[in-house]
Amino acid sequence: STTGGMRTAVPLELAYRLLNHGPTTLISTADGERRNVMAAAWVMPLDFDPPKLAAVIAGETYTRELLAASGECVVMAPTSAQLELSYAVGSCCGREVDKFERFAIEIEPASVVRAPLV
Repeated sequence: STTGGMRTAVPLELAYRLLNHGPTTLISTADGERRNVMAAAWVMPLDFDPPKLAAVIAGETYTRELLAASGECVVMAPTSAQLELSYAVGSCCGREVDKFERFAIEIEPASVVRAPLV
């Protein structure tokens, strides 16, 4: 970064703050009766036609397990009214709690995939 024309070193662990990584999203997954929703800030567009996104979903997460099993997910841009919901679903583990029940999340079926729309 620069301060008055001079460069200032940024600690590596804080360098991510300088990158444009897009808005927080909600990612839902489902496999049979199992389902989950997570908040993800590391989502970015890769291509327009066909549309492609890249999302960072850690390998040990419940969302990743369901995504690997089903091969599908839904990526949603939350509304401002879903701010607290986004924080809540990102603060607990879907293996330990049914987030849809705990937070009374209203869902709709998607038209192409089994993962629910929040």
